[in-house]
Amino acid sequence: MLQVDLGSAKSPEQAAELVRAFGNTHSLPSGHPVVGYNWDQENWPNGAFPHRSALDKIEPSRSVILYRKDFHAAWINTYALKAANCGRPDRIRREEKFCVMLRAADGSADR
Repeated sequence: MLQVDLGSAKSPEQAAELVRAFGNTHSLPSGHPVVGYNWDQENWPNGAFPHRSALDKIEPSRSVILYRKDFHAAWINTYALKAANCGRPDRIRREEKFCVMLRAADGSADR
């Protein structure tokens, strides 16, 4: 699976731009999510966790799932939340619910 490495991003905007560039240089099949890893909000100016709106601006019609460097958190867009039908998109997800949501977002929930 192709994945975008976000370790060099110094802001959420820069991470989103890496996702955009990845999408422009890789031909992902229709419906296939954009998957990334290695972002760290502690390296960003305000140290805050990113918001889905930055991803919605660059990829509104495909699931985007970006794992934090330690894989204990993920930054996902609204499309992924809706595809997983996981309720209110403004709430923190417990880890086991989050895993179910991610499987639904990438179409592997039935596997």
